This record gives sequence, C-alpha cells and structure tokens, in this order.
Amino acid sequence: MVAEVRRPAISSGPCDDDKMPAQMFIESMSSAEKKRVGCLYQGGTRCLPGSAVSSIHCYRPEIDGLRALAVLPVILFHAGFETFRGGFVGVDIFFVISGYLITAIILKELQSGEFSLIKFYERRARRILPALFLVIFTCMPIAWFLLLPPSMKSFSESLVAVSIFASNILFWRTSGYFDPASELKPLLHTWSLSVEEQFYILFPLFLLFLSKMKRRFIAALFAVVLIISMGLAEKNVQIAQSAAFYLLPTRAWELLVGACLSCLVQDTGTARVRVGWLNEIVGSGGVLLILISIFAFDRQTPFPHYALLPTLGTSMVLLCATRDNNVGKLLGNSLWVGIGLISYSAYLWHQPLLAFVKYGAAGELPDTPLLVFAVVLSFALAYFSWKYVEVPCRVRNNFSRTAVFICSLGGSCFLLILGLLGHFTSGHQWRYSHQQTVFLDHFDNRFPDWKYAKRENWYANYRIECDLYDISRAWAGNETRLKREIPPHCFTRDKEKWPNAILIWGDSHAQQFYFGLKEVLPSTWQILQIASSGCKPSLLFDAESTDYCDNSNQLAIQTIMEAKPEVVLVGQEKSHNAAVMNQIADALIGHGVKKVIFVGPSPHWREGGLPVIVAFRLWNNVPLYTKVGLDQKILIRDKTIKEQFINTSNVKYISLVDYFCGPDGCRVYLGSDVREGITSYDYGHLTPVASLSFARDVLKSEILM
Repeated sequence: MVAEVRRPAISSGPCDDDKMPAQMFIESMSSAEKKRVGCLYQGGTRCLPGSAVSSIHCYRPEIDGLRALAVLPVILFHAGFETFRGGFVGVDIFFVISGYLITAIILKELQSGEFSLIKFYERRARRILPALFLVIFTCMPIAWFLLLPPSMKSFSESLVAVSIFASNILFWRTSGYFDPASELKPLLHTWSLSVEEQFYILFPLFLLFLSKMKRRFIAALFAVVLIISMGLAEKNVQIAQSAAFYLLPTRAWELLVGACLSCLVQDTGTARVRVGWLNEIVGSGGVLLILISIFAFDRQTPFPHYALLPTLGTSMVLLCATRDNNVGKLLGNSLWVGIGLISYSAYLWHQPLLAFVKYGAAGELPDTPLLVFAVVLSFALAYFSWKYVEVPCRVRNNFSRTAVFICSLGGSCFLLILGLLGHFTSGHQWRYSHQQTVFLDHFDNRFPDWKYAKRENWYANYRIECDLYDISRAWAGNETRLKREIPPHCFTRDKEKWPNAILIWGDSHAQQFYFGLKEVLPSTWQILQIASSGCKPSLLFDAESTDYCDNSNQLAIQTIMEAKPEVVLVGQEKSHNAAVMNQIADALIGHGVKKVIFVGPSPHWREGGLPVIVAFRLWNNVPLYTKVGLDQKILIRDKTIKEQFINTSNVKYISLVDYFCGPDGCRVYLGSDVREGITSYDYGHLTPVASLSFARDVLKSEILM
C-alpha cells in the first residue's frame, strides 16, 4: 500500500533509474506494463513505492521538460540548423541536471541509511549501458560497410574509449568538437557520457566520505571545488582548449552547480523561492537565459564564462519551476515531458544517424528533408529503445544484479576487443589492395612519426619557424597554447637587401602560400611571415594575454607598423567574414600598406582527406576533378564572401575555389602523376605543387601589379 504524500523538497529524479515516467506514457500502458515500469498512482499523485513515506521519491515532470529543452537544440544543432547555432549548450544543461539529481538521491539515501555503492553503480549501469550498447551494436555493421579505413579506425578507437568510459579523453587527444571532420564521427557525442560516468564513479565516494558533515558545509566544499574547476577551465582555454572542453576537471563545475543547489535545497527543506510571484519570475528568467544561450551563442562564443548563462538558467528552473506555476506547467506539458523521457535515447541515436547521413552524401550537402528525416528517426528509435530496452532493464525483477554486472562487463569487453582489432588493422585496411594502402601511407602524417611532414620538409616549404604555435611540443604530444619565440627574420625587414616586402599573415592556411611565393617572386622581394597554426587574423587581441594567437596577431600588427611591407597577404582556414576583412583592409591601408590581398578558403575534403578519397573511392579511375568527398559548405562560404566583399584597386579578394574548382568539382591533381601532383595532402592544406601553381598563375601578377 502506498500512502498519498506531499512532494518532498528535492525528491524528484527522472535521471534515476527508478523514477516514474510521465502520465501521458503511463496512461497509454497496459496494467502489465505499468507494473513492469514500477509506477503506482493514487489520487493523481505521482510517487514511487517505498517502505515508508520518507523514502518516497515523487516525480517532477518539469525536469523532464527541462531535459527536452536540452536535447532538442543539441540534435538540431548537430543537424546543421543555423537557428539553433547555440544548441550545444544542451550538454551544459544536462550536466547541471545530473549533478542536482544524483546528489539528491545519494544524500537522501545516506540520510536514511540505505546508501550502497554497489546498488548505486548497479542503477547507473541499468540506466546508461543497455541503450548505449543497443546504439553501438546497431552502428557496427553500418560502419563496416560505409566507413573508409581511416574513419573506420577512428570509429574503432571510439569503441575502445566507450568501453572504458574514456571517450572524452580520446576526443581531447584527437579532435575538436567544432572541427568540420568531427560531425562525421558517429560516437563523438559519447564524450559527455564519459564525463558523467567518471563523475558517477568518483562522486559517491566523495559524498560517502563527507556523509557525517552538515549539508551546508558539503555545499560550501562543493562551491570551493566548483571555483577551482572553473578556474582550471578558464586557464586551459588559454593553453589547451580541447582539454578545457572535454575533460572532467574542467567540466566538473557544471555538475557541481547542480550538486550545490541540491545540498542547499535539501538543507533548507524547500525546492523553491517562498514568494510565489518571485518564484514565477526567477523560473521564467531561467528559461529565458537558456533560450538566449540556444539562439544567441555560436561556435565562437567563449567558454567557460559564457556557459554560466545556461547553467545559471538551469539552476533557476530547478529551484523555482513547480507544477503550481506557469513555468512548471509549461515544462510539465505532456509533449515536453514525453520528449524528456526519451531524451537519453534520442541523444544516443541522433549523432550516429546524422554522421552516417553526412558521410554517405559523399561530398554533397545532405538535403534538408533528409536531415529532418534523420532527426525524426532519432526520436522514433529513441521511443523504441526507451520502451523496450531502457524501461525493462531498469526493473529489478527482469534482470538480477549479477546479470546486470555480467552483461555490462561482457558488453564492454566485446567493444574493447572489436575496437582494438579495428585499431591495429588500421580500420580493417586489409579489405583493400596493397597498392591502395601504399599510396595512402605516402601521406601518413600521424603523431608521433609525422612522416609526410618530414618527407616534404615542412620546416622549409611552409616556413614553420615563423609559427608561434609550439609545434615541437605538439608533435611530442604536449600541446600548449603558450607562444614560442620565433626568429627575427620572420618579422624584421632589410630594405637594403630587399627593396620590396610582403607579409604573409594568418594561420596554417596562410603558411601554404610561402612555397609558391618564394619560387615566383623576384629576388628583390623579402617575404616576412607571421602565420600561426589555428590563428585567424584579427585586429582584436589581448596585449597581456599569454595565448599564442593573441601574440601572433599582435606581432603581425606590430610588424606592419614597423616594417611597412608594401603588400600584406592574408589567409585563414575558416570563419571568413567579409565585413571584418574589409575592416582589416581599411586599417592596414591606413598604416601605409599599398595592397592587401585576402585569399579565400581552399577546397575542403571530408572522409579523412583527399588522399583517402583517391585511395578508396576513386582508385580505379582517378579524375582530374571530383565532387566525391568535397565539402560543399566551403563552396557556399566562398560564394557568400565574393558577393559581400568590397574589392578596390588596392584591396583584393582572391578565390582558391575559383582557381581549383569547376562544374565537375575540385581539382584532384596537377600534371600526370596522381601521387606527386595531388592538390591537398589532407583535408584542405595545399601541397607544395598546388601552392606553386596558384602562386605562378594568380598571386604573382596580383602582387606585382
């Protein structure tokens, strides 16, 4: 028998495996299904069965609504809908919710003497692993038939990382979340699961150690760790951006925001502001902050300080949204709650579906209807896996604790073995001929050997010594955002020896022009170069910053003012903005530069880069031009810039796309030998032969005009 009770202050736990689904799902279930889910109703009160009133955890539908508000923008962001360009903050919302609910559950069980580490880890395994295994096992055959060896190897490494709860560490070491190639990784999204899993392993031990202390003291201690974590995140953004984004120590503060809130709420015995109208205002303000983050943020929004908006907004909603006020009623709407209930499965399904759709497009932009279909399919599969996998696996009568741990260990070991096989066979490269693998090996530029870079003498051909990025540390596996010193000849002009000078300014996509220019410019021209990997040219920089990009742009401006080069050539990989480029041009002309040349983005290749596409998609008949694997977004970006850029007699925009591309796609190779004449050695950097061709045919005349 279950007594009808008032909802305890912090009792809700949709994240917990025992919490009851929303009424819209319950009422559609048969009696047997209701029993299986473990839900009991009495007088409309939504509560879990328990041995005593104090142990009953009642259901807060508004938290499931908040989950819906988190998962929808994430999925639409990954689908490429620009309106939801800040949708990635959904992960921040999830972190706060998780910290709040897990802390509430553990503290309540510690208080009642019911807490058990084994029981806690069992619940986490029931909650997380069944749906995760289902999604991954479904992805495997698709990956086998669709992915080329480099992508298959990356997928295999993801399997290893998932099996040991270390996806965030893998992606920290191998990619950036906003890198173009990342959207083709089917398991990229598991990084956030790994952060939570690592938190779930460590956090209960921490709370168990502090269990005898007062809640306010625990909250204060959490606040201290929170501040330290946020400080680490802020610091790492300056020196190791990927680490700040992916790792638990720099993400823990978001989980601890929820944990602190949970401690304070339980200590005060209330889940809301006591004044009704203030409760309404605070809750509504929280939703507003979340919406601002979703629609106003973008890939360039600084982390972590701007992440305070969605985390603060989530905290305000958790504190003040109740079923008695408008915010709670809005979030507790049946549609929102339904989406929230399947949000975990939807999150799991969406990234593989979208990645496979984009990968299968082979260079074409997937049609919007196809992307919409993938999103809808994500939710359809999510409902299926929620109803037939998640819910049954959470019911203890269906699977014993021993069965849960055996299946969890067995599934993880299976993923580990398959992942290692894929890694050590280079993505099962044996599926292809020896000639194909030899061709691809020529362009192998992986850490720690960097074979292609050494063979092509990058230091000389791309003038790596003029890069403030500490590439030596990066090549050794110790990436840092601290600058390194570069030699004076990169930025010091010698007018007696060279009457004319040109400055190459930008990132690695500006470095690629050096080889061609040094071959075609007259001997009277000195080539200065301030081009640092990953640093887009900008007039805005922090003069006190230790970040190498700030230092690179500061040095470039200083060089322009002091060396006064006749020509400045500006190049960058992405984030081209015609208005900003025109502002830069005006400033440089104002400092005495006679001509400013902006070079647009180079053709970008997906699926591991142009050599991979040649080896595994075009091998039997390599064409001069192809659309296969070509990133169409670059072509659209270049077209937009050309339409918006203001060309004058001394300010020019030159399109690499116009030079290398035509109706049949973009140029694959120059000359008669594919390997020696290939235009890009990776996803988009020009080879020396391509650099020379572009400099000879286009840049030389523009510079000397």
